[in-house]
Amino acid sequence: MKMANPFRLFKNAIRKAVQPKTYFCDHLWTSISVRVSGEIEPCSCAPNNGPLFNILSEPVQKIWNNEWFRDTRRFLLSGKDGDVFDCCRICPVSLEDRFYLSTMRLRFFEPRLLHSRVLKPASNHLLKQKHENYKTLLKILRQKTDVINAMPVIANVDPSNVCNLHCPFCPVGAGEIDHQPRGYMPLELYERIMERLGNYLIYLELYRYGEPLLNPDIIPMLKLASHEFRIRTSISSNFSKKLSDAFLAGLIESGLYRLTIAADDVEQSYYERYRQGGDLDIIFDNLERLLRLRKKYKSPYPKIIWQTLIFRFNEPRLDRIKSFVKNLGVDVFRSAPAYIPSHEDYADWIPFGEGQRGKAAHRPMFISDATVSPENPLPSQPLRIQCRVTNYSDDNWQPDHGDNGSIRVGIKLLDSDKKLLGEMGRINLLKTLPTQNSVILETKLPAPEKPGKYFLKLGMVKENHYWFEYNPQIQEIPALISLIITTK
Repeated sequence: MKMANPFRLFKNAIRKAVQPKTYFCDHLWTSISVRVSGEIEPCSCAPNNGPLFNILSEPVQKIWNNEWFRDTRRFLLSGKDGDVFDCCRICPVSLEDRFYLSTMRLRFFEPRLLHSRVLKPASNHLLKQKHENYKTLLKILRQKTDVINAMPVIANVDPSNVCNLHCPFCPVGAGEIDHQPRGYMPLELYERIMERLGNYLIYLELYRYGEPLLNPDIIPMLKLASHEFRIRTSISSNFSKKLSDAFLAGLIESGLYRLTIAADDVEQSYYERYRQGGDLDIIFDNLERLLRLRKKYKSPYPKIIWQTLIFRFNEPRLDRIKSFVKNLGVDVFRSAPAYIPSHEDYADWIPFGEGQRGKAAHRPMFISDATVSPENPLPSQPLRIQCRVTNYSDDNWQPDHGDNGSIRVGIKLLDSDKKLLGEMGRINLLKTLPTQNSVILETKLPAPEKPGKYFLKLGMVKENHYWFEYNPQIQEIPALISLIITTK
């Protein structure tokens, strides 16, 4: 029986999710993230959260099983409604799904898949050691324990925390990363990390915060992982740095398995809206020469993936972008939802719903039949606002229980151009709203003081967490009500 593609399963799980169910992440069971300085980060998605542990200070397994990691795993296993890191608030995958998907992902990286025509044969002892560790980790995932008597099989090691671009939503581009020291991981430190992890790793991502190809030792780093430790390696790069033929040939000879080129359009005027400081002409030139050299060396590697993040400005252009880059000769075109901060100022960046491969993604409407009376009130006159709320999530919504985590209807006041003027108030749930059920809610609020045309925008909000509209995994379509304040 053919095994389902684990990445497709993961995408489907995200696509079906409307609201997060259980905050859980498999990272603390399977993977390890290492900064430029050699410090282990608790979470690969939370750059400024949690304690740090130096990978050279004590054995990796001892760090992995210290009190902080064990306490955090126990919390995740408990299924309690709470956040470990900021990014946990928008995690759409349930505990059971996440463990299942973790198992599928590990199977996808079985040691038998490590053989490559690019690499020299590995010793039977090395492959056996990796395989035994991998099987032990699978068993731990099934048992769901907080103690791990195995080593990580997936690692993210950051060779650079600086970048040549200034992407506004990237923590490096936006200047939000305060990691010290800033710069590149020394080759000597990387070699010591590989001495500790290399015999167990199956998959290695050599990128994290910055641009990995800026590190002058990136080729030796790739060769060490691929040739000596038989690790499948991956790099994600903006590729907007002039690279010599010798460097590109080095990428091929290094055994690099996958190169992802991060570029969100094929026309400079669109591309530079997000990839500020980047140059498409440089990318195209690098790519053309890399493909020519790959053909010269008769190598299928690195597999070249063109990844486009979906924003509102490039959403209608996805088919055109895909056609263009496939004609260039890339192996795979991939589009993915961009991370966009949940803030009113960034609303124009959020796509309308175009999903993977140009298919329309589901954007829920939790609020319908919204009305206001009177429709033409006097300044400051009391307004009666009513709406129907339908719970399309997989969880029951509990009645209001304070300002942290309560699900409410939020009401915003917009001007005639639909620009935000401020928040007007909330409508609370008075009783439990079961999944797939509806309820009619209403409240009374004073009308604006100045005459003119306004709009009321009604949307769901999880207090102190996010507005459903700006959560990238939900992207609710809010309800709008027109309102005209008269003087008579």
